[in-house]
Amino acid sequence: MKQKFKRIGSMLLVLAMLLSLFPGITPKAYADGTLETSVTGLTVSYTSASSSKGSATWYASGTSITGTAKGYGKVIKYAITTELTLTNNSGNEATLSFAYTLDGGGSVSSSDSKMSGTEGSYSGVLANGASLTITLKSPDGPNTNTLSITGLSLISTSAGDVTTTFKPVVGGSYTVEGEPITAETSKTAAAGTEYTVSATAASGYQFFGWYNETTGEIMSYDTPYTFKAPADMTLVPKFISSTTAVFGVGAARFDNLTEAGTYAAAGTVKTIVLLNDGTVSGSHTIPAGTTLLIPFDDANTLYETTPSSDNNVAWVKPTAYRTLTLAAGADITVNGAISLSAKHHAGGSAGNAGSPTGPCSFMNMTAGSHITLNSG
Repeated sequence: MKQKFKRIGSMLLVLAMLLSLFPGITPKAYADGTLETSVTGLTVSYTSASSSKGSATWYASGTSITGTAKGYGKVIKYAITTELTLTNNSGNEATLSFAYTLDGGGSVSSSDSKMSGTEGSYSGVLANGASLTITLKSPDGPNTNTLSITGLSLISTSAGDVTTTFKPVVGGSYTVEGEPITAETSKTAAAGTEYTVSATAASGYQFFGWYNETTGEIMSYDTPYTFKAPADMTLVPKFISSTTAVFGVGAARFDNLTEAGTYAAAGTVKTIVLLNDGTVSGSHTIPAGTTLLIPFDDANTLYETTPSSDNNVAWVKPTAYRTLTLAAGADITVNGAISLSAKHHAGGSAGNAGSPTGPCSFMNMTAGSHITLNSG
């Protein structure tokens, strides 16, 4: 009887292995989601990984979209796919265009077969209501690739001429096609005409992004930045105090911690990263399910349980890699988590064993500031 059970167990194991070779038999974990861009009339949606054993993320900011895909399996390695759909809901026939790069292997393709390879540009005409679907395929096994889409634009084929207005601002200077903007300047040209703008912050300020006053959205955080004017608009650079803390959630940036937390709670990227040495004032909340990370390295490594240990190298006196300062009276309520991460030194002399080593994340709480830790 024992031998029969062993045989049955072996047969079931073989059957399970055979079934795993057929992706169509594995239940799919598609979950629709949407992204917000600054491109008027463009609706963006995505699916999660084609298998729950892999993973996929999509996030957008301004005129950029970033997607990642991770496969699974160690002995037998599998790839997953995830889809991004761009739909023209502008009310008119329009030309969709963007540039793209693929890093880390895998492949990218489009429903009209115009996308292939690791980098290139796309341009295609979409009727109102029509869509372009982009399929991102991961590398085989537990490896991740990244698709970067930049310079998104949707230009009506019947738009004609449009006027782009540039105004002088406080906190810095900027140029349009190399021309300094010292007074309000308007340029009229065919819709889709490209402009390159470049900003320089004045002393005491930092450049934050390019603000479209017409739509009330940040179009890009890059400088220089090249864009296509789809309709009448006013574009100015946004400069903020050099001491203001800036936070990143995926590709999006915020100069307000609460706004960053709200964005993270609603999206697929749950980590809020401090991007500079900066100061927070006022009252803010870190929502449940999100983490404020004060990083200690360029990779924004997040240790949620056990840190990495440097056991066979000399201990290095801890220094501040990134510091968040809470101004007097500032208050942070934590319903999610705050991560102050660093590498851990397990070996070495008795005085340094078990201590942080090298670059660390720091918080400086000015007298009168508060952190209320409800969890995390």
